[in-house]
Amino acid sequence: MGLISGTFGIEELWLRKALRYARSDPVFLSNKNRENARQELGMGNKQIDALVDWLVSSNLIERSKKDKIQCFYLTELGKLTDKYDADFSEDGIFWVIHYYLSQDKNKLWFYYWYVNEFEKQTFSRSDIEIVLSNFKASTKKVINNLGVLPLLQTMRKTRLGKSFGIMVEDDTNQFRRIEPPEDKLDPIVVAYITVDWAKRNERNSSNLAELTGLKESPGKILHLSTRRYCEYLDKIQAMFNKEILWVSYTAGLNSVTFEKDTNPLDLLKAYYIKKRDEISALDAYHKAKRR
Repeated sequence: MGLISGTFGIEELWLRKALRYARSDPVFLSNKNRENARQELGMGNKQIDALVDWLVSSNLIERSKKDKIQCFYLTELGKLTDKYDADFSEDGIFWVIHYYLSQDKNKLWFYYWYVNEFEKQTFSRSDIEIVLSNFKASTKKVINNLGVLPLLQTMRKTRLGKSFGIMVEDDTNQFRRIEPPEDKLDPIVVAYITVDWAKRNERNSSNLAELTGLKESPGKILHLSTRRYCEYLDKIQAMFNKEILWVSYTAGLNSVTFEKDTNPLDLLKAYYIKKRDEISALDAYHKAKRR
């Protein structure tokens, strides 16, 4: 069983700080620089180790070695985030982070399980502990400390939980999850996640049942019903004039065809450019492709 370092989830402030330092200093998060990192981040060794694991799983940084020294560099997604949203102020980047976290079956097995395997819509902390222990046979201590605690911290200390509806705490240790509020999930972000899923799975087309029902699929990760997901697809098709994807409801096949040359990162750039320049999604996409 792969384990996250320590019992820690993530907090939004930690992400902002870590990305800022990692941008200019590849060894900032390394063990060699640990004393300096502790002072600058205001975190302990185990917290920093956990933060590194979360950042790597989020696809914001990647590990490398230079002269036998562990280094951390911004990924293409990390560079894009640093350029357009270094303060993590927009909701879009957190949906993208959630998308990548939901696919890490190793380090973030508990996060993967919650998004892709757990079926309850209303539940208690005890329910999480019991069902998670069935998913990963281990001791109660491991399940609680290295699974439940980091999951709850992440949901409580980032907008993923209450704001996005992924885990809403109605009372102490009593939770529910809901479909994302419309104002929290932009169609361009859904387009990014959908197209990236197609690229990762080498798909030129897919039916809606796969896109909403398969583990790690866009609909599953975003917790969208088939109806809501179709509404997003129709918006994406119209916004981008079928340059990204097009939907067919012919003869009940309900399939989506993807434009093979689309770069998902161009869609994420378009998300930010549209907001910044106050232009249409299609114009923002064309502008993103030229950069």
